[in-house]
This record gives sequence, structure tokens and C-alpha cells, in this order.
Amino acid sequence: ANYLRFGHIIPISGQSESLGAKFGSNIAHLPAAAWEALLPLLPVPEQMERMPAMLPIMSGLLITVLVIAWRAFPRLTPERQGLLAHTLLFSGCLAGFYGLYFGAAHFLGRYMFPASPLLCLWMTMLLAHLLREWNLLPRRTLMIAGAAIAVLMTIGVHVRAYMIAIPHQHWAAVHWVQDNTGDETWVAAVQTGTLGYYHDRTLNLDGKVNPLALEARKKGVPALHDYLIGDERIQYLVDWYGLRDWYDDHAILRKHFVLLVADHDANLSVLKRRDPPQ
Repeated sequence: ANYLRFGHIIPISGQSESLGAKFGSNIAHLPAAAWEALLPLLPVPEQMERMPAMLPIMSGLLITVLVIAWRAFPRLTPERQGLLAHTLLFSGCLAGFYGLYFGAAHFLGRYMFPASPLLCLWMTMLLAHLLREWNLLPRRTLMIAGAAIAVLMTIGVHVRAYMIAIPHQHWAAVHWVQDNTGDETWVAAVQTGTLGYYHDRTLNLDGKVNPLALEARKKGVPALHDYLIGDERIQYLVDWYGLRDWYDDHAILRKHFVLLVADHDANLSVLKRRDPPQ
């Protein structure tokens, strides 16, 4: 349906995000993302995920779970066998596409999340099956202990997220535009998800919701600059501080725009169109 209606099986947001991706570039991040989809109550901290030792550790844990599932499969009911087969097929398709082809490794946990409900159900079913076979504790004790552990882990995950959370990284752009421009002023930004929600006349430059920008990006940076400069409606560029590097590195931008704001602490840079160009 995507191909018939839009000319591509991947929506433009996906085409934009995967632009320039290298085949297999996400493999090193895939085991941790798959583990978090399997057990969302045990997320892998980002600092740990970057450690070289985590790849073999996470891979080993996943292989262990798969071996246990393989050995338990013949003793499961047909319904549970069907659930396990469909879960592995769906998860494998997601892992193959996003882990091998797509790129954007920082979003890999998000891309694997659709499999999480099935994986959690399957993991719970598998644990229940093993506990029944081992018969280590009475069933009532296991149910109470399992519920208590799940509650404590849920609280722990949310407390940790609250303690290490950082402020929303796009509020500075929203506030600057609201304080310094009007509703009729056109503003361009590479990242427009938040800014575009609060300011209607916002033009997207990374191509996720702008097919013209996407086509320009596919041709290279000069084409994107030509597109940006050629649209004379745009009076401001507003985005993260890294926009300043873009400005410093390209003389064509300095000819048509002047740097108004470069605030590292607020993670904000603002360019204003020169009239006339220098």
C-alpha cells in the first residue's frame, strides 16, 4: 500500500532516518535492545550499553533464553507453541530490518518495542513453565513473590528515570520562537517535532515530514542549502547548538544568514536571514 500510494514501501520519515545508514551498523546495539524488549523491567543503562563487554554478555543471555525456549518447545501446548513461533518470527523480522538495514542506532530500543508485549507474554509463559517443572516453591508463594518483584522493579525503573532525566531538549527552540517571532513568521529547523507543534509556520529540513527537503538531502548538502536559501519565506533557522557548526562550516549559509544566538548551555542556535545577502 505504501508503494502504491507514496512510491516507496518505507514512509518518508523512515527514508530520512535511514539516509546514509550502513548495512549491519546496528548489530552491536541489537542484543541490548532485544533484551530490553524481552524484559522491559530490566533496561540496560546507556553507559553500560556502550561498554565493549556488554555485546557478548547480552548476546549470551539471549542465546541462553533461546536455548531454554527450544528445549521447552516440544512440551508446550499447541497454543503456546503457536505463540512462541509467531513471537520469534515477528521479533526476528524487526531485528533483521532495524538491526541490519535501517541505521539510527540510538532509536533501536524504540524500533524493537512493538515486539515487547509478545516477548513479555512469552517470557512469562516460559518462566511459569520452568517453575512448574522445577517445583521449587508452592505456586501461591511464587505468584506473590513474582508480583512483589515486578512492582519493586517497576518502581525502581521509574525512580531511576526520574533521577537521571534531563529537561526536554527542544523547549529552548520553542520558547525562543514564541518570544521573538510572530505566528506569520516562517521558521526552519532540522528537528521540527516539538517546534512545529507550537508554531504552525515551521518548515522541516531533515525530510521526515517534508518530501522536498528529503529529495534535497538525497542529493547532498549543497542541494539542501540551495533548497533552504531558495525558499525566501524562511526568516529564521532555529535548532540545537550544533546548528552553529553547520553555519561555521558553510560559507553559503554565512552569505545569506547571520548568527543571532549560539547558547551552548541552552543547546540553542538561531540564524536570521540577511536582507540583502552579503
